[in-house]
Amino acid sequence: MAVDDNNMSLESRIIGFYQAVSADKALRDASTDAEKLMDEFSIESSMREDVFARVKAVTEAKEELDAESKRLLEKDYKTYVRNGLGITDSKKKDRFREIKKRLSQLQIEFSKNLNEENGGIWFTPAELDGLPEDFITNLEQGKGNNTGKVRVTYKYPDLFPVLKYGKVPKVRELLFVGNENRLPDNVPLFREAMILRDEAARLLGYKNHAQLRIEDKLMKTPEAVNDFLSDLRSRLTPGGVKEIEILLALKKKDLESRNKSSEYDGQYYLWDHRYYDTLMLERDYAFDQNKVSEYFPLNTTINAMLGIFQELMGLKFFEITGQDRDQLSTTGKGSDIVWHSDVQVFAVWDDENEGANFVGYLYFDLHPREGKYGHAANFGLQPGFIDEKGNRRYPATALVCNFPKATSTKPSLLKPDEVVTLFHELGHGIHDLVAKTTYSRFHGTSTARDFVEAPSQMLENFCWVPDLVKRLSYHYAYLSAEYKAAYQKASGKTDLPAERLPDDTIQSMIRTKHVNGALYNLRQLHFGIFDMRVHGPSSHEDIEGLDIPATYNKLRWEISQIPGLEVKTSAADRWGWGLGHSSFGHLM
Repeated sequence: MAVDDNNMSLESRIIGFYQAVSADKALRDASTDAEKLMDEFSIESSMREDVFARVKAVTEAKEELDAESKRLLEKDYKTYVRNGLGITDSKKKDRFREIKKRLSQLQIEFSKNLNEENGGIWFTPAELDGLPEDFITNLEQGKGNNTGKVRVTYKYPDLFPVLKYGKVPKVRELLFVGNENRLPDNVPLFREAMILRDEAARLLGYKNHAQLRIEDKLMKTPEAVNDFLSDLRSRLTPGGVKEIEILLALKKKDLESRNKSSEYDGQYYLWDHRYYDTLMLERDYAFDQNKVSEYFPLNTTINAMLGIFQELMGLKFFEITGQDRDQLSTTGKGSDIVWHSDVQVFAVWDDENEGANFVGYLYFDLHPREGKYGHAANFGLQPGFIDEKGNRRYPATALVCNFPKATSTKPSLLKPDEVVTLFHELGHGIHDLVAKTTYSRFHGTSTARDFVEAPSQMLENFCWVPDLVKRLSYHYAYLSAEYKAAYQKASGKTDLPAERLPDDTIQSMIRTKHVNGALYNLRQLHFGIFDMRVHGPSSHEDIEGLDIPATYNKLRWEISQIPGLEVKTSAADRWGWGLGHSSFGHLM
């Protein structure tokens, strides 16, 4: 069974990967359909009574096994039990199988909608006051009824700059609310999934889905999780209230300075936060994110990060281009070893001190396009493992992100938080590459669920070490004569800035690490507490009767203390203004 899992993993992950990255909608759809078939097969095979009987017999035999084989057997046995093999009533068992299949369909459809979403809003350039000219000129230009306007999509490279730098509050509000409501088709899918998860857990003898999922984690019980979240909330709330007071005073002062006092209503809204958080960094910490981003061109930052991993872990990275790609291709056409022309691929080796052995392949797919996965993530394309002949199978892993593309005057430039995101996701990629396991099931990031983020979160800290920040930085004006000329023209200066990020700027950057940190963590708590609310109902009737959009919005206001549209209306349904949960891919 383990050998079969290993062999299947070489194809199954790639087949399912196309729905997240292919530019061909037909291929994305085929990938989605294929994943449904594979999931249905997995569900059927994991509910085989005859196979479970053998796994159970082997488990009860308590044979002496190596640690990884013992873990595999324990996990396999538990998987069968969790898939309903412990249910004795045949009708309940059939119902459980139906639920598992339907949940798979719901999750796949939800993700497909999320990837395919391509909404946006048309604005005039004047409405985008505060945004750089090159940002506006690179947006889709309107025709017909939209002539003279540009389209801002809900993709990160469009959305975040407007929320951070757009001076017109109404524009930020429209974009924020539009983004919250961009996936209404996912609302019934989410609701059905929550109800079915609860029913399935109760069929297995658990109080709810949360109890089922948490019993094998470090926390063990939903009560322990809820106590932990409640304790954090009580500690963070006073800091969040104080941060809002300061930001609200900044908002009042900002509007007065721009002769917009009439627009001040004493409220600090959700669509205000990125803007005034950014303004505070600039005014109080002399930290201009746009200026700092000039020191983080995407490709040079990646190369510097790879250099750090080379030293940390004794690795070497070789980009595969041109004829080398042709040689790796079975057709002799190097373009077919990647799924899109934007994609870079590296061969990764141990250095001489580590034995000079091959490690695996690392792919980068870093720019947005229609139909592509909209966040930042690491996808394991093929796991590493030991095959039945004792030979090592080497892994392949991909970083899929959505950083802005280069323009004629600037390369792709990363904001400081995007540098952290890149380092984080690259951490997952390195974890995937350097892991060595016998079984594909445990390879790389397929580790304990409550540990999987730990390596990347530790590696993020390198982004706050002064020497390493300087090493990661390199001003784009030094990349080429064309970029030099473009910088001089845009800045109106003949002198070039420092080649590396200056020390005082680095110190300003480091000082900002925990600015408005209470509000940041209260936002994370909202996600966690909402998760526990929908997955930990007191009864099945509780989740069936729960108003999920209202719960999401009400919890957010109560926890973060920052309102949305609910304070602008007295209507009975004022809590239903946003559908933020409908794009919560991780939770689904």
